[in-house]
Amino acid sequence: MLYLVTSLLFFFLSVVVHIFWCRRQKKQDLHMTTFCLIALTVLGCYGMFLAFIQKAFQGQFGLTFWSCPLQLTSIVLYVLFIPIYLIFYFGTRVESPSKKMVLLIEQHGALSPEDFLKYFSDEHLVLTRLDDLERSYCVVLENKVYRLTDQGRTIARVLNLYQWITGRVIGG
Repeated sequence: MLYLVTSLLFFFLSVVVHIFWCRRQKKQDLHMTTFCLIALTVLGCYGMFLAFIQKAFQGQFGLTFWSCPLQLTSIVLYVLFIPIYLIFYFGTRVESPSKKMVLLIEQHGALSPEDFLKYFSDEHLVLTRLDDLERSYCVVLENKVYRLTDQGRTIARVLNLYQWITGRVIGG
């Protein structure tokens, strides 16, 4: 269990360093390569930590027949968290029409389909995205304007929070 918790703590450290890096950059890029380099560097530090544990405790927490699978599992877990974080990071940083629509409704309170066409040039794209958002219960059409549902408001808050954490302009 020590190895799994330590692995998660080291991964959390790599995420914190990445967020700090993103906030310090003037350019609003994705910085995915930077995260991979940070994560691999921290993974190397984790490997050194495992070697230190083995050397310092001489078998109590070190490499034994029973602890070897746990050490390898903790490393594999760390490596698997890298693409999971990248998927989440990429999904919140890339502009999608649905994301922009949710954030526009949050900013304005309510918007009609005609209002959306002021922000988008393709009518078919707008209407199909609005239908998708309505089917997924993120927005509701009331009196010819779209409003966020509680679920849509939660999604908008999470997107805004993450954009604030990474230092990107809030709102799409």
